[in-house]
Amino acid sequence: MTTDKLSPNWTCPIILGGNVEGALATISQIHRSLLENSPDFAYKNVHVEQLDCFIKMLEETANVREREAVTSKIRLVLVYKRGEPVRLLSTFLHLKQLILAQLLNQSRLEIAEGHMLVPFICFRSIIEHCAHFHDATQTLNQLNQSCKELEFEMFTEQLNTLVKKTLLATRFDWDGLDGLDHEQLAVKLANGSIYKAKADQKFIDLNARSILTLIERLNKSVPLARGAYELLCEFAHPNVGALFAVTTDIYTSIDQEGITWETKQIGSGEMKVFDDLSTVFSNIFVQMSEILMRFEKDSEQFIEQRNVVQSIMQNRIRIELKNPQLIVNGYAECPCASGAKIKFCCGR
Repeated sequence: MTTDKLSPNWTCPIILGGNVEGALATISQIHRSLLENSPDFAYKNVHVEQLDCFIKMLEETANVREREAVTSKIRLVLVYKRGEPVRLLSTFLHLKQLILAQLLNQSRLEIAEGHMLVPFICFRSIIEHCAHFHDATQTLNQLNQSCKELEFEMFTEQLNTLVKKTLLATRFDWDGLDGLDHEQLAVKLANGSIYKAKADQKFIDLNARSILTLIERLNKSVPLARGAYELLCEFAHPNVGALFAVTTDIYTSIDQEGITWETKQIGSGEMKVFDDLSTVFSNIFVQMSEILMRFEKDSEQFIEQRNVVQSIMQNRIRIELKNPQLIVNGYAECPCASGAKIKFCCGR
């Protein structure tokens, strides 16, 4: 990674006034921190079909020793699945950091050129991701606080539902897309392909929540976050904000008849801000700095709550690894997602 990317210097040639310089300094600092703390991340998890494969092997085998070996593998897969929520939570944190870093990368480059359309669209997306992360952090905290009041299996079920809905939520029906030809795919897209939860209780309902519900929750911690979001929608949607964002000059002239004309030049050059909109635009940057500061605080809390989950799972994994019928390689990766070997972690 280049030094320029690790040390982004946010500059804005457009004169906006207010506390824009301070807001840009804060955004720049958080951007730098995201770039430094969001390395590529490998998400590992037990393959979803692994358990079914072993169960089928068990059903097809009559040999006692082979059955014992397969049974041990089934138990081991179940132990490894105990660490799945921790791995999912770690993935979720890295995902948000990487997404915000990329959106801020593009925003910085465009703002330095005096362009605001793309940055404001990126800012809108950043608010959505920060709201989503804030909601997940608060919900995880509430679940951990109720842990002592719940049976372990009930807590695990609620935890699995929470982390999967958080990371894998969707409004689109992705099932059955593989192998479709162009015409079949076109028909599926034309029909909307809205996600619908399966009736079978074995499946978790992954239907995404309304983003405005999450933004309202963020708004309680960062007042005016909802207002900033609604304002940025004017630029993301085909509304008047698009005209503001590509206005490069504004001037008045008087023709031969004495008629005064106001001319707004639109183009790809540096944006010209209407005088009466300067305060509004300045406020966008201030709000973004506050929302990103909230994300930093949420990140710290999220890591604490993820560690609480890991501790709870480790206690159960240590008990299950003591099962004499479980054949375990002490030098294999520990199921608790600590990254250590079983022998030096939960298998001690």
